[in-house]
Order: sequence, then C-alpha cells, then structure tokens
Amino acid sequence: MLLNPSVFPPARFNMAEVLRSIFLYYIRGICTDEEARITAEYFAQL
Repeated sequence: MLLNPSVFPPARFNMAEVLRSIFLYYIRGICTDEEARITAEYFAQL
C-alpha cells in the first residue's frame, strides 16, 4: 500500500512522512506508554 502510487502519489505526498506516520501508528498499537513516548521522541529527531 505504501508504495502504490495510486494510493499515495509521490507528487502529492512525502513518502518518508507517509512511512513514518503509518509505522508510528502501528508501533503505538503494540507499545506500552513508555515505549510509545520513546518511539515518538526518536521519530521527532528524524
């Protein structure tokens, strides 16, 4: 889905931001609150 240009056209979406958003959403679902905080801090640095 991430690499499908029909869903996320590269001219309209920043692919790194799309990946980060979906990955962070997925990771948040399997993390504890502390792990989610650490992950969010890490992604904020990228």
